[in-house]
Amino acid sequence: MGSMKRGVKKHKVLEYLAVFQEEKNGGFSVWIPINMKKYIITSLFIIVFIPSVAFASWWNPFSWGIFKGLFKTKIEQPIIISMSKINTFSSTEEKEKLSKIDQVVENNQPKPQIQNPNPAVTEIWQELEARFFTEANQKGWTSLIITSASGEKRYYRKEDNQWIRKNSETEATQPYQSAQFQISPPTQKQIDQLMDFCTLDQTTQNICTKDNGLFVNSFYTNIAFRTLVDQDLTNFYQKLSEQQKKAREQEILAQKRQLECLSQNPYTEEELKFMSPQQQQYTREIRCNTLTPQSDLNYKLYQQQEYQECLIDNIYSSYQKSCSYLKPIFY
Repeated sequence: MGSMKRGVKKHKVLEYLAVFQEEKNGGFSVWIPINMKKYIITSLFIIVFIPSVAFASWWNPFSWGIFKGLFKTKIEQPIIISMSKINTFSSTEEKEKLSKIDQVVENNQPKPQIQNPNPAVTEIWQELEARFFTEANQKGWTSLIITSASGEKRYYRKEDNQWIRKNSETEATQPYQSAQFQISPPTQKQIDQLMDFCTLDQTTQNICTKDNGLFVNSFYTNIAFRTLVDQDLTNFYQKLSEQQKKAREQEILAQKRQLECLSQNPYTEEELKFMSPQQQQYTREIRCNTLTPQSDLNYKLYQQQEYQECLIDNIYSSYQKSCSYLKPIFY
């Protein structure tokens, strides 16, 4: 019995096993049992076909009729707006035509005239100036301030017979000196002439420095006084020049006469024998009026020396001569 059971099992095993079938695959031979083919085919079916069925389009539970009542999907149709193509060429032409029409209309329309308000303002100031200038002239004013209705102020100063506009009140109120009374500074020639006069001598110097230099200050600030001083100084220097010229001429003439006088000899030869050269020179100077204090002193010293020598000679000489005529005047 045991052998039979083992025979039956063996038979079953042989049934499940394939005899070995040779299949050629790339030069290799693979022997697969017959019962194993079933298992392999089943595994391939599970691995390959079941996922394909699961992801198939018809494998959609929501597409089943049981779910149609519960879930309804609404498909919105896209809205398509049809736009007609714009003809750019025609619109550009229309724009050009419209611009030309506008330009023609603008050219045909009369241009508005802009009124300048300046003439009106000027006219108002002219009226104010005419009215206030007349009043100021009547009252004898020399400066004037005019204020318009808008609050603008203008400053004027009277110069000669005209009202001149100024930049500020300070400038308008400054005293005006007419051109005919304006004092120009003295010229360098006039100044030199005045300084020569003031340094001429002590008398003229006192005139220029008296009363803190009133004479010189008036010469600079008073045109009338300067004119008179110029005339007086011109006459003074003219006369002084004439006097100096005459004095020079007289001096030259006197020198000439003195030379002629000194060249003359009023003494005879006998008289000259008893006169020394110093005595002869001294008598000539006295006669020609050319004696100077120095020459007079020199002659007196000469007399002193001669007198002393005469006295000494009388002491040691047996012959006594008179020395009285040699006695100096200051003895």
